[in-house]
Amino acid sequence: MDSKVCDRLETLRRDGENLGDVVQRLIEAYNPFAGLGRVLAMPDVSAAVHADYLASIKPATGEGGAER
Repeated sequence: MDSKVCDRLETLRRDGENLGDVVQRLIEAYNPFAGLGRVLAMPDVSAAVHADYLASIKPATGEGGAER
């Protein structure tokens, strides 16, 4: 790691944090998708996403009930 980057990360450290904690905190702060995996793993969210997926793959029917 570049010494300037390391020095800057050191200035961002909070009590009890290591540099990995600082990097993780920065990722979560600047990444809009950070933590999405945890949310999608929640049982109610997972069930809703799965139900939506199943609904999206059902064949669509056109006029007269024929599949499109």
